[in-house]
Parts: sequence; structure tokens; C-alpha cells
Amino acid sequence: MKSIHYPKARARRLKEQQAEREVLLAHGISKEDIDMLHTYDLEALRGERNYHRHNYSLAELEDCYGELRTELINAPAEDPFANVGGLLEQIENDKLFLALKALKAEDLALVMAVIVNGTQISEYAQDIGVRQPTVTKKMQRILKKLRQATS
Repeated sequence: MKSIHYPKARARRLKEQQAEREVLLAHGISKEDIDMLHTYDLEALRGERNYHRHNYSLAELEDCYGELRTELINAPAEDPFANVGGLLEQIENDKLFLALKALKAEDLALVMAVIVNGTQISEYAQDIGVRQPTVTKKMQRILKKLRQATS
């Protein structure tokens, strides 16, 4: 997953801003305008970090949880929510099977939507009327449980 090490990126950006400040002052730009530009730059950096912390593509999840996705995708192609029990029966890894079977229905629906169907977490959150960071955190907790159960 793409990750930004925020403290390092922020420190690097602050150093760049110091050098930039001198050039801008030499061109007659006021200190207030420079400070406003630098504040905007740091807010943009923070926004980028938050975006990457809360948005995962299916490819990124596949890298981390490929076995789970492979097991679930190899199940029948019918609507996975119509027969979740039948889908679970298709999973050959006993530990994974038991871990998924132990999940609450809403947690299993989230796993199915994101990992099997490839729904973005932000779309899923919007569909169920919950904030995206809430769903992201919930997905992280579910996947942590599954990893612990299968290791």
C-alpha cells in the first residue's frame, strides 16, 4: 500500500519552504502571502496522507489478503449475498472458514463487498450511510481478526 511517512515528508517540505521563502521575498511577495501558501502546502500534504490512509483499492487489498480473496472468488459466481452459507462451504482453508463463519453478518457483508465484489470502501460507506473512516477502521479490525485466526 502506498504510504506517506508524514513526519519525514513534513520536515522535507518545511526545509523546501525555507529556501522558497527567500526566493519569494526577493521577488516582492509579502510574508503573509508566503505563509498562506506554505500553510496551504502543508494542508495539501496532510490531505494526501489522509487519503492514502483511508482509501484502499482492490489491488492493494489483494496484495495483503490474496489468499482470502482467492478462496472467496473461487466460490460459485452467483450472488454471494444470496447464499453466504454456500459460499463459505466452498472455502477449503479450515481456519479461514471458521474465522469467516464466526463474523457477524454485517462484517461478512463488508468483507464480501470489498474483497469479492471489489467495491471501494468509500462507496460501501456511502451505500450504508456511514462515514468512510468508520468503515475503513471496521475493515481493518475484521482483517486483523482474520489474520490472527488463520496464523
